Amino acid sequence: MRSLWLVALALGLNGCASFGISDSSLRLKVEPDPAMRGKPALFVVNAPMDADEATGVLEIFTSPSFKFKKNPKKKYWYIYNKIPKTDLVPPGTYSVRVFYLYKDHPPHFLRMKLVLK
Repeated sequence: MRSLWLVALALGLNGCASFGISDSSLRLKVEPDPAMRGKPALFVVNAPMDADEATGVLEIFTSPSFKFKKNPKKKYWYIYNKIPKTDLVPPGTYSVRVFYLYKDHPPHFLRMKLVLK
């Protein structure tokens, strides 16, 4: 019974990830590409400067959300952070979801593949 509940929860959470509007104008740039576990990386997204927030998440069960910082001079949102080297995220190809939010509007998002070495 417990395993059935966990499967239902996982399917429900997976469905929540699809809310929002897919935005084909969004682009995510990663330097270096491919990203290296245990090393810093720069993630840049071209979300609108008037958005309230831009957030990214590696689409795996244990991943937290990461908030992008706004750089109005360069007109982009970015994250510069060290990628943890952990057994929970082995080298491979992962799906990344980046979205931006406005108050009282559905989120706009980009989903793409990220290679971790």
